[in-house]
Amino acid sequence: ALTRAHAKGGADAAVAEYRRLREDHYGSAAYDFTEWKLLGFAEELAKSGDPEASEAFIGLNLEYFPDSTDTQLFRARFYGFQGKSELAIEILEGLLTTDPDNANAKRMLDTMKPPSE
Repeated sequence: ALTRAHAKGGADAAVAEYRRLREDHYGSAAYDFTEWKLLGFAEELAKSGDPEASEAFIGLNLEYFPDSTDTQLFRARFYGFQGKSELAIEILEGLLTTDPDNANAKRMLDTMKPPSE
Protein backbone atom coordinates (compact mmCIF):
# COMPACT_ATOMS: atom_id res chain seq x y z
CA ALA A 1 0.00 0.00 0.00
CA LEU A 2 2.82 2.43 0.84
CA THR A 3 4.75 1.66 -2.33
CA ARG A 4 1.64 2.23 -4.40
CA ALA A 5 0.84 5.49 -2.60
CA HIS A 6 4.43 6.68 -3.06
CA ALA A 7 4.36 5.85 -6.78
CA LYS A 8 1.13 7.78 -7.24
CA GLY A 9 1.74 10.82 -5.05
CA GLY A 10 5.24 10.81 -3.62
CA ALA A 11 6.38 10.97 -0.02
CA ASP A 12 3.45 13.04 1.26
CA ALA A 13 0.92 10.57 -0.16
CA ALA A 14 2.79 7.60 1.30
CA VAL A 15 3.02 9.22 4.73
CA ALA A 16 -0.69 10.06 4.62
CA GLU A 17 -1.48 6.47 3.63
CA TYR A 18 0.58 5.12 6.53
CA ARG A 19 -1.23 7.41 8.97
CA ARG A 20 -4.61 6.35 7.58
CA LEU A 21 -3.76 2.66 7.76
CA ARG A 22 -2.40 2.99 11.27
CA GLU A 23 -5.49 4.85 12.44
CA ASP A 24 -7.84 2.33 10.83
CA HIS A 25 -5.97 -0.90 11.57
CA TYR A 26 -3.61 -0.46 14.53
CA GLY A 27 -4.06 -3.34 16.93
CA SER A 28 -5.32 -5.73 14.28
CA ALA A 29 -3.11 -8.21 12.51
CA ALA A 30 -3.84 -6.66 9.13
CA TYR A 31 -0.61 -4.61 8.89
CA ASP A 32 2.80 -4.53 10.52
CA PHE A 33 3.20 -1.20 12.33
CA THR A 34 6.52 -1.98 14.00
CA GLU A 35 9.39 0.47 13.78
CA TRP A 36 11.44 -1.91 11.63
CA LYS A 37 8.74 -2.02 8.98
CA LEU A 38 8.95 1.77 8.60
CA LEU A 39 12.74 1.71 8.61
CA GLY A 40 12.72 -1.02 5.97
CA PHE A 41 10.50 1.11 3.77
CA ALA A 42 12.76 4.12 4.37
CA GLU A 43 15.74 2.02 3.30
CA GLU A 44 13.93 0.87 0.14
CA LEU A 45 13.17 4.50 -0.73
CA ALA A 46 16.78 5.55 -0.21
CA LYS A 47 18.07 2.69 -2.36
CA SER A 48 15.59 3.53 -5.09
CA GLY A 49 16.97 7.06 -5.29
CA ASP A 50 14.42 9.00 -3.25
CA PRO A 51 16.29 10.22 -0.16
CA GLU A 52 13.69 12.90 0.58
CA ALA A 53 10.96 10.29 0.89
CA SER A 54 13.28 8.11 2.94
CA GLU A 55 13.93 11.00 5.29
CA ALA A 56 10.17 11.56 5.63
CA PHE A 57 9.71 7.96 6.78
CA ILE A 58 12.62 8.16 9.19
CA GLY A 59 10.92 11.23 10.68
CA LEU A 60 7.62 9.37 10.83
CA ASN A 61 9.33 6.53 12.64
CA LEU A 62 10.71 9.00 15.19
CA GLU A 63 7.23 10.37 15.66
CA TYR A 64 5.81 6.95 16.55
CA PHE A 65 8.96 5.60 18.25
CA PRO A 66 10.67 8.68 19.74
CA ASP A 67 12.90 6.73 22.13
CA SER A 68 14.14 4.22 19.58
CA THR A 69 17.89 3.75 19.63
CA ASP A 70 17.65 1.76 16.41
CA THR A 71 15.95 4.63 14.62
CA GLN A 72 18.67 7.03 15.73
CA LEU A 73 21.34 4.62 14.47
CA PHE A 74 19.48 4.28 11.19
CA ARG A 75 19.22 8.08 10.91
CA ALA A 76 22.94 8.50 11.51
CA ARG A 77 23.77 5.88 8.88
CA PHE A 78 21.35 7.49 6.41
CA TYR A 79 22.89 10.94 6.85
CA GLY A 80 26.38 9.47 6.64
CA PHE A 81 25.52 7.91 3.28
CA GLN A 82 24.06 11.24 2.17
CA GLY A 83 27.42 12.91 2.84
CA LYS A 84 26.07 14.74 5.88
CA SER A 85 28.71 13.43 8.26
CA GLU A 86 28.46 16.34 10.69
CA LEU A 87 24.75 15.68 11.20
CA ALA A 88 25.38 11.95 11.56
CA ILE A 89 28.06 12.61 14.17
CA GLU A 90 25.73 14.96 16.05
CA ILE A 91 23.02 12.26 16.14
CA LEU A 92 25.47 9.62 17.38
CA GLU A 93 26.92 11.89 20.05
CA GLY A 94 23.39 12.70 21.22
CA LEU A 95 22.53 9.02 21.33
CA LEU A 96 25.63 8.29 23.40
CA THR A 97 24.58 10.88 25.99
CA THR A 98 21.43 8.86 26.67
CA ASP A 99 22.90 5.41 25.97
CA PRO A 100 26.65 5.70 26.72
CA ASP A 101 27.27 1.95 26.41
CA ASN A 102 25.81 1.61 22.92
CA ALA A 103 28.54 -0.28 21.07
CA ASN A 104 26.97 0.26 17.64
CA ALA A 105 26.86 4.02 18.11
CA LYS A 106 30.47 4.04 19.32
CA ARG A 107 31.62 2.02 16.29
CA MET A 108 29.74 4.24 13.86
CA LEU A 109 31.09 7.36 15.51
CA ASP A 110 34.65 6.03 15.31
CA THR A 111 34.28 5.43 11.58
CA MET A 112 32.74 8.86 10.91
CA LYS A 113 34.94 11.11 13.00
CA PRO A 114 38.10 12.30 11.31
CA PRO A 115 41.29 11.06 12.98
CA SER A 116 42.75 13.36 15.62
CA GLU A 117 45.83 15.25 14.62
